[in-house]
Amino acid sequence: RCKEAVIALTTMSTLRMEQERLHQESARNDLHGRNPARIQESAELIQGALKDLEEELSRITEDREAFDLAQLYCPDYVNGNDFRLMFLRSTQFNASKAAAKIIYYWSRKVDLFGPDRAFRKLSLQDFGEEDQQALEGGGIRSLPGRDEAGRGVVLSYRPYYDNRRSHQKSMQRASWFCFHALLEDIDVQRNGVVGIIGNDMPSYTVSTTDTKVNRSLWRDIGLALPVRIQGVHRVLHHPAMAVIYEAIDFVIGQKIRDRSCQHFIRCKDMAPELESYGIAADILPQELGGTLDYDYGEWLDGRRLNGL
Repeated sequence: RCKEAVIALTTMSTLRMEQERLHQESARNDLHGRNPARIQESAELIQGALKDLEEELSRITEDREAFDLAQLYCPDYVNGNDFRLMFLRSTQFNASKAAAKIIYYWSRKVDLFGPDRAFRKLSLQDFGEEDQQALEGGGIRSLPGRDEAGRGVVLSYRPYYDNRRSHQKSMQRASWFCFHALLEDIDVQRNGVVGIIGNDMPSYTVSTTDTKVNRSLWRDIGLALPVRIQGVHRVLHHPAMAVIYEAIDFVIGQKIRDRSCQHFIRCKDMAPELESYGIAADILPQELGGTLDYDYGEWLDGRRLNGL
């Protein structure tokens, strides 16, 4: 019996080690844009997933007040296939996780935008003066190009970041807008998003780090927004700066932590390093040493003119 127990324990240990190896390999492949594991969205899969999602939503009885209001004020939107498929894709068609995200999404949207603006598609026309300033500053912005794996790219560039305490929610609303703009592309919904955090400010310290905004955003990414983060690149001025992010890391979850990489290099020298991760210089702005000819202000103006 002892021999059998030892064999069983050894087998279990070997299986756990193999699972961990496969997990780490998958994380590395995601970070480098090498995972081709896109789910084939057949009509049968979509139909079955939408049915399962409806059933999962009906089972949730707590904290669904905002979701129920959305059913009342924008039923076509909240019940539409396009909206629900965003959440299914972000969870790789896990209906239970998608349902939980939808419920929390509406709670957070009401909290951030208020009941007067929450129950319609995000639009710049609904943004107040402080929100517009947070967006126009470019501290967080979606980039127009896609990496080699077809993933969207969002940039958080700390030198442009609005750290005023009175603008905390404005920065959160700006973040939501940028992610929703990326998600207008169905391929981004399917392939995921890569985040780049650029910070080579020598004076950047804990006292100037708005951890509340960062924690809230990472919590929203994990629990509310219909986005799948496939990689995070932090560009830091000095190894000591990594300590600053320890207060944030526990919020982002193990899956994203395993797909995060820190680069101790100047932002303007970052483009060649990101190429090894499938992010070409021609989709990166000049702040990161890229060659992208892109006027973010013009892009915002274009969306305003089109009512987006």
